[in-house]
Amino acid sequence: MQNKSESSKIKVHFLLFILINFLSFGLANLITFKLFWKDGHAYPSLLLISIISTIFTYFISRQNLINATTQIPQLIWKIIEFAFLYTFFVLLYWFLINATHYINIHISGFLLIYFGLLILGNAVYIRYLRRNSNNLPTLNTLVIGSNNFTQQFIESISTNSWLGFKFIKNFSQNSFLENDLNQFINENDINVVFINWDEFAQNTQVEKLLRFIAEDRNIKFYVISEIFGTKLMPSSYFLAGNFPYINLFNFPLDNEFNATLKRLFDIIFSILFFVFIASWLFPIIFVIILLHSGLPVFFKQKRHGMDNQVFDCYKFRTMIQNKYSDSKITVRNDPRVTNFGRILRKTSLDELPQFWNVLRGDMSVVGPRPHMVNQNNHYNQIISKYNFRHYVKPGITGLAQVEGFRGEIIENKDMENRIQSDIYYIRNWSFGLDLRIIYRTAANMLRGDKNAI
Repeated sequence: MQNKSESSKIKVHFLLFILINFLSFGLANLITFKLFWKDGHAYPSLLLISIISTIFTYFISRQNLINATTQIPQLIWKIIEFAFLYTFFVLLYWFLINATHYINIHISGFLLIYFGLLILGNAVYIRYLRRNSNNLPTLNTLVIGSNNFTQQFIESISTNSWLGFKFIKNFSQNSFLENDLNQFINENDINVVFINWDEFAQNTQVEKLLRFIAEDRNIKFYVISEIFGTKLMPSSYFLAGNFPYINLFNFPLDNEFNATLKRLFDIIFSILFFVFIASWLFPIIFVIILLHSGLPVFFKQKRHGMDNQVFDCYKFRTMIQNKYSDSKITVRNDPRVTNFGRILRKTSLDELPQFWNVLRGDMSVVGPRPHMVNQNNHYNQIISKYNFRHYVKPGITGLAQVEGFRGEIIENKDMENRIQSDIYYIRNWSFGLDLRIIYRTAANMLRGDKNAI
């Protein structure tokens, strides 16, 4: 739960976007008409739509996640995400109402000024937060290395809280063994490990061990080196103060472009779904459930998402109300499932309210399916790399589902097959793979999935 300080910072940040919107619109008026305020109907109406689009886009693109730990490359991609969606909504209004009411140079100038000032304003905002940082979310951090450079790095992350790293312990390159490192990471809830590559013996067996731990524990391994600042392009590394670092193990969605592309697709796809499908389909399902089994129509359940964050996952209710819904998994011919609920499950229509989770940013259209919390805790103890599925956002559909690994869990092998598909998806993500999974999901919905229960 957010404390009052964090809540007030988000309000200030939100007002910053609104203020920059007003200022940019006025500057565009000055450039085009030599007036800060343009009387009449067309331009004040456009300003109103602009503000509404700012409010809507701010929340669905989760600009509130910008904080003191946000780095400039991350900020730029975040504003690009905002800019794409915002421009989509404003230009949609512009063309639907009557484009002849407006001057092209005004719209173009306004958008360029707005997005430029957003980057500048947010950079200043981040700088302010760093100077006044307190109660920031921090990542428990382990550092491997022992030379002077490593010690300087440790001092930097320990004294600069705005970096977001909470230093826990320092291991020398010779003092960690497989069991010791695994055990220490587990007992101290380590989120991030930094390794000094200048000291680290480039041993393939050790690298395999680290990769296994990274995927098994779902933690980040980063590399620091004295040569990074002179040998790498600035866009290819992150900065912890004055210390460059890079990912030791990169996966496709670690790339900011890929992550932004996936998020933009999620948002646009969800909006189109609600406008063209949910607008007529949801009322029909709502009425049938209401008449068939009464209220509530929707079912909400706690699930684990990206980085093991718990969120409320929404579905159409397919069962009679029972006290075991959060603890007992569904089995074939489950007596709790209603007659209409079986139809919804067979066609996967019960999952459609999760497009709201996608808009909120809890889920993606495609990704590993989220499991019940107690189910998560159980299989995390007995299936290797189970936790790696939380490296990305969970999805409404996923590779495991279209490959046939869904339905009743009879033995551990059934879950292991799902996890292997999820791991493959994370390691090999591409936009084309997402599109293929969506196509196969739609085909399964139309003909009915024999594995759905």
